[in-house]
Amino acid sequence: MSKLPQHSAAAGDRPPRSPLPATPATIEARLQAQLRRQNRPRQLVLRSLALAIAVAILIASWRTAEIEPGELWQGLPRLAAWTTRIWPPDFSELPSFLWATWETLAIAIIGTGLAMLVASPLAILVARNTTPWPWLATPLRILLNLLRGIDTAIFALFFVAVVGLGPFAGVLGVAFHTTGSMAKLYAELIETLPAEPIVAIEATGSDRWRTFAFAVWPEALPGLI
Repeated sequence: MSKLPQHSAAAGDRPPRSPLPATPATIEARLQAQLRRQNRPRQLVLRSLALAIAVAILIASWRTAEIEPGELWQGLPRLAAWTTRIWPPDFSELPSFLWATWETLAIAIIGTGLAMLVASPLAILVARNTTPWPWLATPLRILLNLLRGIDTAIFALFFVAVVGLGPFAGVLGVAFHTTGSMAKLYAELIETLPAEPIVAIEATGSDRWRTFAFAVWPEALPGLI
């Protein structure tokens, strides 16, 4: 019985392994790596330029602001002298101070109350799920953004020219500015209400106003308050 020939090969005689086939993912990774290597000098230049611009702006801002730490240290003794002059306090002006505090609080209360009264119907007209006239919602949103964007003090100065100097101008300033903010919040609250109660009321044949009275208003009232 003849023996089968035994084939033995040294490790060095083995044929080299063929490289893995290139897939779209590996090709894309190689291309991205090559692009990063090519763009590295350009990115370095851009970052250096951005850093230089930022440093230049910082230096210019420092000089424009006239930052002088030495003046701060030199002015500390004047601060100590001013502190000693305000003590003991002069209580003769306390009644005027208390009245001005109450007047400010009254302006805030009345102005906010008026804003709530005006913002509630505006929110109904602006909210997408309650407005009876969708064509009117966009202009009203623009108006509310305008009211919200103008500061209370600007409104107050405007109404000083209308009604004169006094708390009434402050009330109107608070009311106009707060109306824009509160109407936006109310409209967002109404738009996030669950749709099931509204659909259920509409399924009974109720009109828009009854749907609002029995579905939208009870759900929105806690958040509005």
